[in-house]
Amino acid sequence: MSSEAVCLDLQPRSYDGADNEEKGSAGLKPASRRLAGEQPSDYFLWSLFNLLFLSSYCFCCLSFSALVFSIKARDRKVIGDPERAASYGKKAKYLNIAACLIGIGITVTCFVAIILSAEKYA
Repeated sequence: MSSEAVCLDLQPRSYDGADNEEKGSAGLKPASRRLAGEQPSDYFLWSLFNLLFLSSYCFCCLSFSALVFSIKARDRKVIGDPERAASYGKKAKYLNIAACLIGIGITVTCFVAIILSAEKYA
């Protein structure tokens, strides 16, 4: 059994009903489209996790920015613009990585400070 993905063009050719090849669907060239199995990641759940659980530190702006770019990536994926979706997804990924590293670093630093202060006064 072969599992090849098929990309169907469901967009109309033009708004006036004529089959005009110059206008194309949504301004995309068929060669630039990806197959259905190669959709870019949008990192929406990771962004939502960072916003909900790491926003207690002062890095809510990183988490919120990552969530915005994730939503933009998902919207572009639905519209059929995989290049822009991949670009927004990449930005969301880097913002999520930064938010996670900073959040984990602050958490570890707080735990170490609590442990050291507890040993000092014990």
